[in-house]
Amino acid sequence: MAKGFKIKGLVFFAVLFSFLLKGNIQNMPFDNISEKIVVRGDYLYPPYEYINDIGEPDGFNVEVFKAIAKELNLDYELSLDRWSVVRNQLEEGEIDVLVGAMVSPERSNKILFGTPHSVVPHAIFAHSTKPEYTIDSLYGKKIVVQEDDMMHDFILENSITDDIVVVDNQLEALKIIDDNLADAAFIGLFQGIYILQEHNLKNVVSHSANIAPQSYAMAVSKGNEELLWYLNMALYQLKETGRYDEIYSKWFSVYEDELFIEKYRNYFFILAGIILFLLWTLFYLRYKVKKGVARIREVEGKIIEEQQKLIAATDQGPASIIITDVNGVIEYVNKKFIKTVNYSKEELIGVVLRLFRSGHLCEQERQNLFDTLNRGDVWRGEHQNRNKTGDYYWESVIISPVKNEQEKIVNFVVVGEDITAIKKMQENIMAAKEKAEQSDKLKSVFINNLSHEVRTPLNAIMGFTEIVADDYFLPEKRKEYARTIIKSSKQLLYLMDNLMNISVIESGELQILEGQTDINRLLNDLYNQLIVSVDNESVMLRINSMISQREGLVYSDYNKVLQILLNLGYNAIKYTGKGVVEIGCDRQDDYLIFSVSDEGEGISIDQQHQIFEFFNEGTFPSNISNTKGGMGLGLSIVKYYVDALKGRVYLESQPKSGSVFYFEIPYKPVDTPVDKDIVKEIPDLRNKTILVVDDVDINYMMIEEMLADTGLTILYASNGKTAVDMVESNPDIDMIFMDIKMPVMNGYEATSYIKKERPHIIVIAQTAYALVGDKEKALEAGCDDYLPKPVSQINLINILNKYFGEE
Repeated sequence: MAKGFKIKGLVFFAVLFSFLLKGNIQNMPFDNISEKIVVRGDYLYPPYEYINDIGEPDGFNVEVFKAIAKELNLDYELSLDRWSVVRNQLEEGEIDVLVGAMVSPERSNKILFGTPHSVVPHAIFAHSTKPEYTIDSLYGKKIVVQEDDMMHDFILENSITDDIVVVDNQLEALKIIDDNLADAAFIGLFQGIYILQEHNLKNVVSHSANIAPQSYAMAVSKGNEELLWYLNMALYQLKETGRYDEIYSKWFSVYEDELFIEKYRNYFFILAGIILFLLWTLFYLRYKVKKGVARIREVEGKIIEEQQKLIAATDQGPASIIITDVNGVIEYVNKKFIKTVNYSKEELIGVVLRLFRSGHLCEQERQNLFDTLNRGDVWRGEHQNRNKTGDYYWESVIISPVKNEQEKIVNFVVVGEDITAIKKMQENIMAAKEKAEQSDKLKSVFINNLSHEVRTPLNAIMGFTEIVADDYFLPEKRKEYARTIIKSSKQLLYLMDNLMNISVIESGELQILEGQTDINRLLNDLYNQLIVSVDNESVMLRINSMISQREGLVYSDYNKVLQILLNLGYNAIKYTGKGVVEIGCDRQDDYLIFSVSDEGEGISIDQQHQIFEFFNEGTFPSNISNTKGGMGLGLSIVKYYVDALKGRVYLESQPKSGSVFYFEIPYKPVDTPVDKDIVKEIPDLRNKTILVVDDVDINYMMIEEMLADTGLTILYASNGKTAVDMVESNPDIDMIFMDIKMPVMNGYEATSYIKKERPHIIVIAQTAYALVGDKEKALEAGCDDYLPKPVSQINLINILNKYFGEE
């Protein structure tokens, strides 16, 4: 909609009337707006607007606009580009909205500004070896600015210098300063601080520019007054609901906190000096009164005037100020202190200040306080105080003794600053440091354990594979070794599955894919997978389902529920030396409750609260010599999956008495049952030709062996390019099993090309990733179906029956 946002006047005034009556922007009929508006911003103006690490628009302005668009139900196209480009586009009417621009009279002649939603302070950034510049000291110097930025206009309008270096963005400007190739750069303070931190530019420092902060607002092209009205209304609504404050705090609170501390630290000391000076002046004036009766009235007037100034300065100051007598009894408090402690002035006057009371400080600190003050010196320290409501806060305090003309201490002036936020930040930093150190330690243990857990099944697979290949052994022995190889392979696959699951969880890409799930069939599949891992004749595996066939068909994520039960089942089998491992399912009201019980070692109460955590010493062995083995990932995955399914997991256990793990998920019955997948008999496929495309030839050999009895003609290609060439030269190919990750040309590219040339060929995607979204991505590339690796013979036969069985 780049040339205007036109709405009939009748609709506009009806909307306005509705808003004025109801006072709620949610009730305005924004669904009537059908045009898509074009929105732009600066691609490198952090933290207001920038392209983030994943290539998407981000920043304060972008988040504010998206919140406004959500309020208005706007259809929009948002992207970021160079500032000079998007500014010119708005002025020419080629786009509708800029998410942020500094307001100026000159710019208002060409574009329309919305209600300012923030201000942008500016600063001078210079190399750390340069002097502390001011605007006056920069006349004639070499200055870097962003093209078409407000500071560019400011330098030109004030004729500060002719030696101007114009760059595309503020990062480039600061890099020039970091390399000491110019005297200074004029840019926004928040943006500069953000860029210095993000890009580790250690040679650049900021100086105050003493330039009034610039108003910052959204802007629209000329002729878009009605669009601007809607944007202003939505901004107002965001501020009313507090959503705007949340967004502002998210992006700028850390900078404003730092600026406040830095800005007012010196003022606190200056204010203390001013107070001392005013007190000294007061006593000096009182002394002067005694020198001449003739000047009494004049001096009294000056004293009153100075007292008023003192009261105003202390009462309105940003720091807490208290004046006590020599015994610490409060004689005066300012408004800041009253606000901090929540006591009234009447409740405070005449009470001994807590800092002087016995027991508030340790005896050594209290003695040091009084020794310092009695010498006439200034005492500085920190202490934890408590307000009227009982809440604790930290305070940085300066106490100065006040002496009379005889050099006798008569009062103490106490200046306090609330440093609770600073203390909290320090505590957070220390906690984060300790957590990082603990995490590094645990991850080191995790890596060592991973090496052990991978090598153990691999050693068995490699060793017994060599033995099976030897004709010396009897068939019975070879079958036993083959079962060991299969078991070790499943153990390794289970480990890899858990590692992949952890990767998906850590990346935040976990998705719940609900479908029709037969609970009793799931438990049967679970039994078949677990029973092969029971190699101890003293352990019995038992399934106990209380779910009827009629109520057993539900909506849930089959794979997630199966993975949860597999992890719990493997643990129960592993830790049960003798006894029964029972897996059960029952229904209570609107929940399915699964249980996995064992007669193993049990878990102590102090360990139960942490066994579901990632990288916790309670969740996996602390050294690779642990006889039970395992990575300690299973229960962490269980907890995360159960939470994702809107359920909860808990356990009952005592040491030496076994454990029972429970998890419950919502019961969502399916009204109409569906047929189960049944493996049909293999049809006669002697007239069919399939092509296996895989860069690992052993995968081809495995498929060839699995389909040896089908009569199929099976061809092989080691990469996508070879597969394309074979399809072009062989018209008899009916189906392709296409690996996705291959050299030369991957499976997606090869499938796209083949489908364009011969769309009737059936392409079955294969991948070892088996991540959420892989199937959808393969289908989008043109594949007809999807098989995750490792591929079973049953799945292969089902695919062949699906596409060739009805012919």
